[in-house]
Amino acid sequence: MRQGVVIQKTAKGEREIGARPRTLSILERRVLILANGERTVEEVRHMASVRNFEEALSKLFEEGYIGPAHSGEGAAGAPSTAPEPVAPSPSAAPAGALNVEARDFMVDMLLAFTHRVRVAKLLEALSAADSDEVLKEHIDAWHEAIADSPNGIAEVDSLRARLLELLLLGEHR
Repeated sequence: MRQGVVIQKTAKGEREIGARPRTLSILERRVLILANGERTVEEVRHMASVRNFEEALSKLFEEGYIGPAHSGEGAAGAPSTAPEPVAPSPSAAPAGALNVEARDFMVDMLLAFTHRVRVAKLLEALSAADSDEVLKEHIDAWHEAIADSPNGIAEVDSLRARLLELLLLGEHR
């Protein structure tokens, strides 16, 4: 993810902070707490000092606990109340919009690292995706397919980080 992307808790993330019993691991919770709407991904990475930062960040993003900070939200003392901005800017992608760049990246990486026949159903599902939410539903299967390939295993974590960057930036626009 880009160093300059500021992340914040969503309403779900805010609820998790006060929830009992907790559903996140200690490491995931640490990252969630640090996502305050003022810190960039790199600042949170440095402060969290957790071994599996990308994995924790991916889970929090995919499950809706965090998202990119939007101007006017997530500032000190002003917790987020929704994953989307209260007053979206005219350039913000409409809710449910498809990030074509992220979808194309997922398809291209599957074709580059896996056998087309083996991932045919996943390729079909990605091609039919009509929103970022549908793409997010397929991230784990996409990750697993690439990780299971001989050449993909070495690249899968950086590819996943790039995908999440594309999805976060798409929401941030």
